[in-house]
Amino acid sequence: MKISSENFQLKHQREVMAACWSNEMVILFTAVVYYRTDDVGLNHQSYVVLSDELSHDKASVYAFNNAILERAKEVTPVRKVHYWSDGAGSQFKNRYNLSSLLYHQEDFNCKATWS
Repeated sequence: MKISSENFQLKHQREVMAACWSNEMVILFTAVVYYRTDDVGLNHQSYVVLSDELSHDKASVYAFNNAILERAKEVTPVRKVHYWSDGAGSQFKNRYNLSSLLYHQEDFNCKATWS
């Protein structure tokens, strides 16, 4: 699974000038899930989690990964997950994600590795 997270401002196409100074923001947490099937071979499915919770912290990453894995399990059986991330330190390079990786089997019922 390849993952990334970005903040985006919400704007209207023809907004009035005053709206330029008060835009709402959301997080787009994107992921591409690659999986194999017997009949086709390598497949992929793209996911986006949209959230108005703007914190890029360990709880957000855990919740977003949980949501994406639940949807991926509807498409294919998940036995092992290998995460590739964009390397943002506040989101992905911390001891909490290492802990999540160590308990991945218990939390998500599948093994995991992280790059």
